[in-house]
Amino acid sequence: MVGRMDLGASALFLVSAAMSYKEQKMVALVTQAVGSFIKLYLLLLFVRVLLTWFPNVDWMRQPWSILRQITDPYLNLFRNLIPPIMGQIDFTPILGFMVLQFLAKVLSSDPSVGRF
Repeated sequence: MVGRMDLGASALFLVSAAMSYKEQKMVALVTQAVGSFIKLYLLLLFVRVLLTWFPNVDWMRQPWSILRQITDPYLNLFRNLIPPIMGQIDFTPILGFMVLQFLAKVLSSDPSVGRF
């Protein structure tokens, strides 16, 4: 198992060494942009979940309908995995938060430190 990790780390090193400085900067810029987008989406998702605690929010009016249209497709990915408990308590946002936070952490990690 350790040999495989060493092989993977050396392959990652060879790929990064084969890229030019401009290519490395471009990859870093793209991963930072995607990481920033994920953090913004986490904020929108947090606002969406927070607003579900208030039953008098009209989801058909602006800006709430846009917020729902942006966040519901992502949450629907997890709704089939975890059904609501007692028909009321929905744990899919927790799973959605965990996945997005993991992706943001992976994308924001420093590639010079090494991931293995």
